[in-house]
Amino acid sequence: MIPSTHFRGANALRTMLVVCAGLMVTGCNSSSSSSSTQARDGADVQLVLEPEDNQITASWNAEDFSGVTFNLCLAQESLEAGFDNCTSYQGAQYLTDVSSPLTVSDLDFGSTYWFQVEAVSSSAGSQLSPVMSVTLVADAVTGQILRQGPYAAMGPYKEGSEVRFFALDDSTGQRLGSALATATVDEAGVFEVPALAVRWVEAEVSGEYLDLYTADGYVDDPEIVLSAFLDLQDARQGRNIQVLTHWLKARALHYLHTSQSGSLVDAYSKAEADVMADFGLSVLPSQLHLFYGPDLPEGHRDAVSTLIMLSTALAQRIEKTEQLESITAAYAKDRFESEDEELALIKTRLGDNSAFYLSRGLSRLGSNFPRDDQPDYWVNLARWLTGCRSAQAFTSRTILCLGEELAQQEIQFKVANPGGSTGAPGSDNVWDVYLYPEAAGMWALEVSMDEACSVRWTSYPTETVSGTEMGGVQFTSRTNHRLLGTQRMIPRLYLLRFRKLSDECDATQATLNFRRVSTGTDNVNSRGVYFLSPNQMQPGVSGGYQHTTANQERSTYRSYFFFNNTGPSGKYQFEVDFGLSSQDMDIVVEELGQFGYAPVSGAVTKVKTTSRTVKEYDLVNSRLYRVQVRNLFGRTSNLGSFQSYQRHPFELTVSRD
Repeated sequence: MIPSTHFRGANALRTMLVVCAGLMVTGCNSSSSSSSTQARDGADVQLVLEPEDNQITASWNAEDFSGVTFNLCLAQESLEAGFDNCTSYQGAQYLTDVSSPLTVSDLDFGSTYWFQVEAVSSSAGSQLSPVMSVTLVADAVTGQILRQGPYAAMGPYKEGSEVRFFALDDSTGQRLGSALATATVDEAGVFEVPALAVRWVEAEVSGEYLDLYTADGYVDDPEIVLSAFLDLQDARQGRNIQVLTHWLKARALHYLHTSQSGSLVDAYSKAEADVMADFGLSVLPSQLHLFYGPDLPEGHRDAVSTLIMLSTALAQRIEKTEQLESITAAYAKDRFESEDEELALIKTRLGDNSAFYLSRGLSRLGSNFPRDDQPDYWVNLARWLTGCRSAQAFTSRTILCLGEELAQQEIQFKVANPGGSTGAPGSDNVWDVYLYPEAAGMWALEVSMDEACSVRWTSYPTETVSGTEMGGVQFTSRTNHRLLGTQRMIPRLYLLRFRKLSDECDATQATLNFRRVSTGTDNVNSRGVYFLSPNQMQPGVSGGYQHTTANQERSTYRSYFFFNNTGPSGKYQFEVDFGLSSQDMDIVVEELGQFGYAPVSGAVTKVKTTSRTVKEYDLVNSRLYRVQVRNLFGRTSNLGSFQSYQRHPFELTVSRD
């Protein structure tokens, strides 16, 4: 095998013309030239890309041609300027006199490659294939490429479900006759798109699908039909079929039926922009599916979590096929401005409970698609996805994501204060800021104003003003720095209410700076949250802040872990070994429900010594649990003093009884 060419981003080799015989690719052919180009039965050049590990094999229907030379353009950006400008693209390679199949190896995981094939002769001119692209996505554990799909998923459709392909009218988006071709999905919901000599097709899947909300497996009542419009000449597009592509198709048809677009190309482009804006996507909806490894760029992983959350929330609400079509029609007409009650309810639930729907969907996927070769695959995926930016897509609230970096919110003061000096809710001098921690932890808030002024802020443990406050302070100085509260925050929505209490000041603005405070578990991973794996010991640290008075507030003495139970329902033992800490520690396991975490009842203490605690819990398959390790003698500071930090190590293990 001839050694392969290695392409490397913006620094990749660019060349005006490369003779195939001198390249390090497989598929060179120096004897295929002829003086004329002939296609049998009017055939078009059909290009197929097959990724495997870190290589891509390009093949085309060379058997349908005689006496031709094939050339190929390969680049790391879309070939929008045409085949003739091949060498102007990033990472471009122009390969002449190639034969099918042609394999290019040693490529970069995480990169997208675009291909186009030209059939040419000096007398008959040239004929081009559609532009095709593929992204090499590697599994973070093994480095092996994940199957690219395309996928059909409400959850994943059951093996054997049928996908039908219909030609579309380029002007109206209507189907032209019966199905041109059919395909079936495999055990992961993957199907093949056949080579079709048309530009636009509608791909429609029907059959049993995995319910991502309940634990009942595949369901066929209702039998959900999903579809997608596919532009086979657009290399940007993915070929997946899921809820977002279904809504995008319906929105495109709305543009056509209301004469707001005169072509399917224009209608699809507008609908695609609408869906991306409504769901906060930086990735094309058609490129998304449910099976990814934990190494995609942040924008792509947020889009994946959005798709999983939406699919799970819909599975909870849909009891018959007509309900999905009703919700789809409401979105197609008015998007999220619709007055449709079901659509509004889904948007509200996703805005308020995004972490719940994300974890439920991941648990169901993990239970039904275990990776024997990678037992921690779904654990890694769960700790990699974040709910904050996905939650932003489903609410009109201003949500501030709290992570490792400094988060900042600017507030511009008003001149008048109709609410009076108390800054009553609803007045011009009250601002609500919604906070969403991307990991469990504690944060401090620094308020900085351009002039001294009388203000107050209050933090709440939910997204609404409740009787319970996490923390708060009133001050008249220009700056103030305190903990948001002694309660550890977890990934969900919190409310911070900021009030200007008096107009007797010259301040015109306030800057709110949120900084993460190191406490509790100091073990770091890619997302800042630790998930437990059965029979694997997890080290941890319980921390506390030394109080400056005689009183103690026990909050930051808790270290949080998460357990995504993809195993069977049954009894599980949680053991904490704290022999090196000279403390007394306990374990509390909580289950994530629709309205937050609640303790699991019926815990049985199996072992309790001066260095070890073991508890047994009955856990349910496909549920997410939060595990607290509590230092029973931990101390925390008051809200104004939190510099003195104590560390108490422990080891935590979960096992099935």
